[in-house]
Amino acid sequence: GDEILQSPTTVKNCSANIIELQNNNFDDISVGQSHEVDCILHTGTVMDASNVYISWIDPNGIVIQNNSRMSVVPTVSHIHNHTSTLKFSYLSEEDIGTYTCNATLPQSSETKTFIISSLSNPILN
Repeated sequence: GDEILQSPTTVKNCSANIIELQNNNFDDISVGQSHEVDCILHTGTVMDASNVYISWIDPNGIVIQNNSRMSVVPTVSHIHNHTSTLKFSYLSEEDIGTYTCNATLPQSSETKTFIISSLSNPILN
């Protein structure tokens, strides 16, 4: 019988890179609390960790470096998934604003933003 050879071009549409955020809802977060946001890049092709660079941009447009109030966990790569975690150790009003997760790949880049629009104030007894 005739063997049907699958052309490799048929999987082209699976090679899209998708970036998503998790835990990026601050509606129930109070001033003084800690919180972590995950940025997950799903690569359509298996990509070596050395080819993926994920950074976080603060509301002033500056790349977030580790400091006393926030830190970035180095990217964890697992086959198609690359995760970077932004940790707020102590949220304050000055953290309100728009944050961007920026994933840079050899051929492209992907971004995703989230907004801390307000923080609830803890109830003081």
